[in-house]
Amino acid sequence: MRLQYFFKLLLSICILIMTSCTKDSLDPTLYSFVGGDTEIKWTAYKCTNKIGVSGLFEDFKISGPKYQTSIREMLSNVKIDIKTESLNTRSTFRDENILKYFFTTLDNHEWIRGSVVKVSGNDMKGKLFVMMDFNNVSNEIVFDFKINTGMLVMEADFDLIDWNAAHSLDNFDDCCSTLHTGEDGKQMIWPNLHLEISSAMEIAN
Repeated sequence: MRLQYFFKLLLSICILIMTSCTKDSLDPTLYSFVGGDTEIKWTAYKCTNKIGVSGLFEDFKISGPKYQTSIREMLSNVKIDIKTESLNTRSTFRDENILKYFFTTLDNHEWIRGSVVKVSGNDMKGKLFVMMDFNNVSNEIVFDFKINTGMLVMEADFDLIDWNAAHSLDNFDDCCSTLHTGEDGKQMIWPNLHLEISSAMEIAN
């Protein structure tokens, strides 16, 4: 009888283990960053020695698939709308000049819009191919993305000349000539920008 009881107990334990494993397989890990804590940081450059000037966009909307079974699926079809007047460089004087002499001289200057059209790589790192609409021009930007201690980080470099913004850059440079002049006495503003988007991951089971 004791041996029979032992085998029944062992069978019950095995059933519990198998049931637990089956439940886990039916409840995969889900990922999302849409609606999470997100920061959009940009860096522009001035003077011939390429001094970086950074700021944030504080008003934006991210939409797309939420709680997907892989990070690649989560990133697919994501869209972002950025309000340009929400820029913040921690200098009211600089912010007003950028808005007045650069952004307002562009077409449809109120918004920068981007949408993911392709994702490559794996769930830890890869590339995002993003179509960006700006100044009535659509061009593709390639972001590098990685997962770093629970954060999704996306970075890209691009050239504003590709969005027909040369005239607006010159206009902004003229208004701030002294501020864009380096120790060599040369005045310059670069068309290159670096964009970094970081967002806290949401993970659910």
